[in-house]
Amino acid sequence: KYTHAQFKECVPLHAHSDCKKKDTEDEGECDFVVIGDRFLVVLEVKSPDMNSKNPQKMFIERFRESVHQRTRTLDLIKEVFNQTCSAESPAIFDFSVFNRLKKEDVSNFERYLKLSGDEKKAIVLKDDLINFKEWWKDNILSKVTAEMQLLETRPINSLLALWSADNKNTCKTENCSFTQSILEIDDRLKSEKITRVLKGPINREIKGASPVFKKYLGIECLTSEQADIFKSKKDFLWINGPAGSGKSVLLLGKIIDLFEKMRAKVKREGGTFTEHKKCLLLAFGEQSLDIYKPALEKAGLKSISFCLGRFDEASINDTSVAEILEALRGVITDGDYDVLVVYSVSGASVARLEHFTLLFDLFQDHNIFIDDAHCLFSYNFDLMTEDKVRSFLEKLKEINEGHITWTSMDIAQFSYHSLVTDMFQVMRRVTHAALTKHLQDSLVNLSANLRNTVEIADLLAALRKEVLSSLQDHIGIPLQTRGHVIHGFIPKIYVVKGSMRSSVEQVLNTELGKLEELPPNSAGYVYKRSYALSKTWEEMQTRRWGTRGHLSNIPSTEWPAVVAYVFESGSTFDDIKCELYLGVSRARVYSVTVLLIDPESDPRISEFLKRLGSFADLIYL
Repeated sequence: KYTHAQFKECVPLHAHSDCKKKDTEDEGECDFVVIGDRFLVVLEVKSPDMNSKNPQKMFIERFRESVHQRTRTLDLIKEVFNQTCSAESPAIFDFSVFNRLKKEDVSNFERYLKLSGDEKKAIVLKDDLINFKEWWKDNILSKVTAEMQLLETRPINSLLALWSADNKNTCKTENCSFTQSILEIDDRLKSEKITRVLKGPINREIKGASPVFKKYLGIECLTSEQADIFKSKKDFLWINGPAGSGKSVLLLGKIIDLFEKMRAKVKREGGTFTEHKKCLLLAFGEQSLDIYKPALEKAGLKSISFCLGRFDEASINDTSVAEILEALRGVITDGDYDVLVVYSVSGASVARLEHFTLLFDLFQDHNIFIDDAHCLFSYNFDLMTEDKVRSFLEKLKEINEGHITWTSMDIAQFSYHSLVTDMFQVMRRVTHAALTKHLQDSLVNLSANLRNTVEIADLLAALRKEVLSSLQDHIGIPLQTRGHVIHGFIPKIYVVKGSMRSSVEQVLNTELGKLEELPPNSAGYVYKRSYALSKTWEEMQTRRWGTRGHLSNIPSTEWPAVVAYVFESGSTFDDIKCELYLGVSRARVYSVTVLLIDPESDPRISEFLKRLGSFADLIYL
């Protein structure tokens, strides 16, 4: 928006017009102004109600209104350029966008058919938005030539200052800041408003979340897949899905919902809230506590944590296992809790399945929830057989009788590590086949991504497809799809050749420097391996960002903005695809991945990166 005073300051002729508005009143507004290097685009969005008594009349009124607003904005932009630079006014394209109208809707409007050819060309309909990249290419980029003059900095800064100013002419620079944009997009990802309107959802695959999610988890909407699973009456359920599909959220929602229903029953029937089934929540990685504990506390549930310590060490002996289990038995007996969170330190388990079978034996009177259960199998391929998997599942089902056991996992993550040898490939297939065979009706799939922007979700979908393409047994493993229409920044992937290692620190410094103004817990730096980075530089980043571990130990979509460093020199082609997927999936809004590798070392790598060019901004150094 811009005020009367701001408009007449930029457009002197308006000061001599018969406009009666006061200086602080709004003179006009524009929904979007896109600034390119040689052009500007003005977009005015209208959403007429097609259920009104006369939708044709409403359409033409909104169109005329949008033309007036576009004209005002064009005058404003042209005058700003005339006053601040000697060059001619740049190429400016302006359009009226009707995001809820299709071509078939307006083709029945007599008044639309009477519009001139130029007026029709200036209208963008829902059909165009569905293939917006193609529309943009045909209607904007194809008309921009190298002969057109580059835009000067001064008029651009003047426009930014104008649109960041309030009605008192105070310039709020944060309104057009990079970090503010990240936070605002992140807020939209968590909001139901972007996907729902008063008369129903814009996206029919989005459902309003139940009160449990809204009240305790701050989640306003679920995908239809999530909503159906949450309503499931099955006591034994395995939820399979990719990063960002909302597996952990469903487990937390189910736990809190169980206690909410218990409380309601006590209130309805009388008695006290003492005789209730407790819950075990098994997690992998200490970082998981940052997700679970606040939600459980907000729901008024008592939770205590127990670290498995050496339980996850491959070399641990039976005596040490017995000691840990005895300590855990003491916590179960004496601890005052509703939910006991048992977690590994590393974020992945190398303990044998037999050890976890003994662990679950302690919780036969608990409801059991396991988050990221693929960690139970991923690092045990050399020990895995179908009989072991079957015995493990049968033990869980035996314990489950009369209780609830819900588990989340991503079967595809059996390949998300750097030990994909021929032997591990065989064992992975054995594990996958055993799980899908013995789980049968207990296995449900998630695919839609609600937690990342469209741009990151599309890149993750492409990467996951690449990962699964190397598996011969990926039937039943869901691909990843976008779950909403919230756009953000195009992900960046820096490809740094081994001979340019000195560039790595420079790139990381530049990208991390952009995130310094973000508030705590809004940005992170993670890495696969810190090779080629100086110790001094690493110490500086630790002071700057806190301790950041191996990227596979960081929960997916941990922060709005993430810079990931992945050193993959000497790794297999499959490793590169998996680690890139992990690096990108850690960010919700802004993703930068620095990949230290020579793409010319393997033709498959260079072709793979070319394919990613459709979803990310690839920068070769």
